[in-house]
Amino acid sequence: MPITRSFDYAGQPAPAVTSMTQNTDTAKQFSRFFSFFREIQNTQIQFGVFLLEKIGFKPVGPDLNKLEDELIRTEIFDFTGITDEKFINSALLKHISDRKIHTLILSQCGLTDFPKALLENNFKKISSLQLNDNPHLIELPENIDSMFPNLTYLDISGTGINQSDGIIRLANKELQIINFKNTPLEEDKCKNELISILKKNKYPVKFYDDSSIKIRTPESKTDSASVKKKRSVLLNSAPGVELIMPFSQSKGRPDIVLPDGICAAVCMAASLDFLADNEVEGFLKKLYPNFSKGQRKGRINLSYVKNLIELQGRIDSSTASASYLEQRNMKYSTLRSFPATKSALLVNFLQKKVWDTTEIKAINITLDFTNQSSHRIAFLISNEKNNTGEKAVYFVEANIGMFKIWLKKDSDQLARFFLKYVSPSIQRHKTSEFRVYEVKKTAA
Repeated sequence: MPITRSFDYAGQPAPAVTSMTQNTDTAKQFSRFFSFFREIQNTQIQFGVFLLEKIGFKPVGPDLNKLEDELIRTEIFDFTGITDEKFINSALLKHISDRKIHTLILSQCGLTDFPKALLENNFKKISSLQLNDNPHLIELPENIDSMFPNLTYLDISGTGINQSDGIIRLANKELQIINFKNTPLEEDKCKNELISILKKNKYPVKFYDDSSIKIRTPESKTDSASVKKKRSVLLNSAPGVELIMPFSQSKGRPDIVLPDGICAAVCMAASLDFLADNEVEGFLKKLYPNFSKGQRKGRINLSYVKNLIELQGRIDSSTASASYLEQRNMKYSTLRSFPATKSALLVNFLQKKVWDTTEIKAINITLDFTNQSSHRIAFLISNEKNNTGEKAVYFVEANIGMFKIWLKKDSDQLARFFLKYVSPSIQRHKTSEFRVYEVKKTAA
């Protein structure tokens, strides 16, 4: 029997032991000692918590009020890093019928299964679901397509999910982006099988280096083609039109395009940056830090997009917009309204606004539709002129892009450009009227 060395409780070498009985007795002594030590530790911790509560301190845990405030501002329910399953279920159940939840983030929550609140209810408004970095989550629910019928983005990166059935079912609905980096599905065999199945369903797919797949349904392909066509029509509508930056406000890659429904925020943010610097580059650099003229370069700044989503909620009326701008030493004025059938009158009005002053200003136009929805566009009027006397005007449209128009005085360029833009909108959406607002610096 080999001789072993152990240590007594004071850290001094204990006598050498040579028998199995002696070793066992020593192990029991250590076990009793550490059990006693843990009891003392637990008693001290409990007593410490008791004292803290007595003087007004409470244990720090997830703050539901903070999560709900962010939900109201951004339509994002973000549980990142929260591992209290009871808290997550309770919060989700409270908001079952809440139409504001468009993005649900359950990243790094230690999930081994879907939260019970999700399994037993339908969250039909959710379009983005992020389950990333839950390594013990190994499968999607069989009915995930009915749980999230409008899901367009799914992030399962860093999970143990190894079956593609749920993804296929979602692809038959609305799913357009799936990110599965660092999952078993990333292996070539699984990845190729998934792509093959999607292609068999006649879905064109594109695989990206970050292990995400973009699924282009016939509808999304049509939408994309429509946007590109409209962009081309505007570029060729009149002399002096340049494309500064193509936008896309759609269901495509959330790290590349703008989320749907923040057209007012895009126009307002572009207007404010333009008025502050007399140029549009400030806004574009916030949106795409590595942008180059005429193209999106690199990924969109997601933290800035989050700010735009929040801004959209703060300027949901003309009164709210005026208040927001007043705090920033800007004046917001209602100028006029024009019936949709009088687009030519609106163009004449804009033409005068361009040339009646050298003051820089932004004209925001709301297109009100008969179905009570609306869309916002903006014209940014600069004091920039070229050597032939043409004046620069910028056009901002969240679905299409930002354009620069070099206008000659008394030309029909603006009319040709705007009527090419607005005509299809009237035919498709039955626009009821245009409401015109002016944004400019408050006089000193």
